[in-house]
Amino acid sequence: MSLARRKFLLDAAAGLALAALPSVAARAGITERVFVDPVSGIAIDGFDPVAYFVEGRPKAGSAEHEAEWADAVWRFASSGNAAAFLKDPDIYMPAFGGYDGESMLRGTPVASDPSLFSIIGQRLVLFRLPEGRDAFLAGGAASMEEAEAKWAALKPQLSP
Repeated sequence: MSLARRKFLLDAAAGLALAALPSVAARAGITERVFVDPVSGIAIDGFDPVAYFVEGRPKAGSAEHEAEWADAVWRFASSGNAAAFLKDPDIYMPAFGGYDGESMLRGTPVASDPSLFSIIGQRLVLFRLPEGRDAFLAGGAASMEEAEAKWAALKPQLSP
């Protein structure tokens, strides 16, 4: 087989693999209890879940400080943050598995944007859009209660 033909076939195979990624990503976004990148397995886009509480802002984690928990890889900005998370992950774990809080009100988990967040009643809640965050927050405690009820019903249907 000529070198040009081999390159053509490799490029075509790579294109098909990339074309399949959106459907894989969409499927992963509604089948996992913790939202993870379908290729890397990294939770919440590699942001450090502890930093939201400690620094009051989203902060990217590092591959140097990774830990596995709940079938996901979590990244942290420091070994101290990783240790705090592993000691009590329920404190730092985003509500609704890291899915968008506002979409949980509709009972349909949608990927969140970890840069859009709020700490509500000592829980980290991530959102997809600023308007969704604003609507969720406008509902006050009722929004959180309703979303938690829908998450409780939805979570058993998702794979562990």
